Amino acid sequence: MAIVCWESFEDWQAFRQGERIDPEGIEAMHAVGELLSMEVWDEVENLLKEEA
Repeated sequence: MAIVCWESFEDWQAFRQGERIDPEGIEAMHAVGELLSMEVWDEVENLLKEEA
């Protein structure tokens, strides 16, 4: 899991517009990130159901 913080909106824009070093790697990380995000939310949902 990765968390990123930029100092300004302009810094974020510069990052987003920068050259993609490994487009296939970025796509793979994005796909895995989507799966992990869903897993985390599924776990939260399960915890909430147990408390109810």
